[in-house]
Amino acid sequence: MILTQWTRLVCVIDPEGSGGAGDLVCALVRASPLGARARHMGRLRAFLSLGADEARRMLSATGGPGAVASSTRIVLVIPTEWCGIRPLALSRRMWTSRSGAREEVLRSIESLVPIAADDALAGFIERASPVSSPQNVEGGATGGSETVRSGYLVAASASQLRPWLEALHRVHGRDAEVMAGPMALLGLGLQKAAHVEVIEHFAGGDAVRHTMTYGRFTELGSPVEADGQSGPADAPDVHPQRVHVSWRANERDAQGTEDLAVAAALAPVVAPESYAPLTGTAPSLPRPWLWPAAGALLTLAALWSAGRTTEWRFQSAAAMLERERAAIAEQVAHAERSRAEAQRLARWIEQDVHQRTSSWRSVMPALAAALGALPQDGFLYRIELTSSRVQMEGESRRAAEVLDRIEATSEFARAAPVHPYDVSPERGLETFTIRAERTASTGGEP
Repeated sequence: MILTQWTRLVCVIDPEGSGGAGDLVCALVRASPLGARARHMGRLRAFLSLGADEARRMLSATGGPGAVASSTRIVLVIPTEWCGIRPLALSRRMWTSRSGAREEVLRSIESLVPIAADDALAGFIERASPVSSPQNVEGGATGGSETVRSGYLVAASASQLRPWLEALHRVHGRDAEVMAGPMALLGLGLQKAAHVEVIEHFAGGDAVRHTMTYGRFTELGSPVEADGQSGPADAPDVHPQRVHVSWRANERDAQGTEDLAVAAALAPVVAPESYAPLTGTAPSLPRPWLWPAAGALLTLAALWSAGRTTEWRFQSAAAMLERERAAIAEQVAHAERSRAEAQRLARWIEQDVHQRTSSWRSVMPALAAALGALPQDGFLYRIELTSSRVQMEGESRRAAEVLDRIEATSEFARAAPVHPYDVSPERGLETFTIRAERTASTGGEP
């Protein structure tokens, strides 16, 4: 997992490019906790003959930075055929420690590879013993019972690389880290494969075989037979997975120099314990104590802050209850004000109704008097009684008698027919409509 953000500009030397003048294949790789992104920045043809300004212009034309940021690491990957490779009875831990093993090897390097001691750039690739699980590979590299006790010296001539390093320094203004081709192969993403054969094809037509287990070398630089078949491998697999890597341009079914550039950028992340570059800082080894220590610190911080957290929670709860109490008190006060207003309106309505109805009298005496004025031989169609008058419609043998009887009551006065009397043809009775005013003693709403 990538926990920090970084950017690497990787330049791979193609020694046979531009008719043997040598090209530089570049890729810019950016990584963050969200993942890694690679951008192929093209091929700088005949790189050693280019000026610094022209090289920067060509990099900018491919979408990359002409002048890379100060935090960007520059990596130069050199061809495997430029390197001398010899097995050593050392581990990477011994090579990078202060035990003096690396210095001792450099003093006697002429007996190992055909390079003078004062002209040698040396790196180291650790060899993993054939194992059956990735846990055993990792355990041998990071501590515990260390099973890896050997590796490979990888050396190159400083005078051969000096023109390339100086040209890169002129372009970017800083030194580049030098990796050998096999070191870049560690970043191909083969960490989950139990046994892989990597066939590396050189630009001149030769090829070598490397065997890997869970992303680490078990054998480096074995020759490939003339028929293209590799020699016997240490692992028992009869048909191992095979990956072809070619330094030749446009090689079909093989990963080229562009893929090698991306792999070189990822090698310090996926296999930091497997190599030390020829120049530059060796990748940092995983620290198995880091996560337990971080967990212990977090536990102490949690215990220390538990009391403060509990107090803060109580204070927050008390403040929330106080806010709720204030809100409820406001609602209660509003309800009290509404109740008082309702009581005031009820009293006002009651007083108004009392004022309007205090003078009212019962209508029953007036109604009884009106009905009593009707003779036994008569009947009513309709009677209408209001606060000021009565109007009666009906039939009787003598309508004038009804008028006289109404006038004779104390409840009514000024009785008069509304229209002349008439005789009903069906019953022979006189029809009448009589209206009279109610006296003051019987006034009021009906």
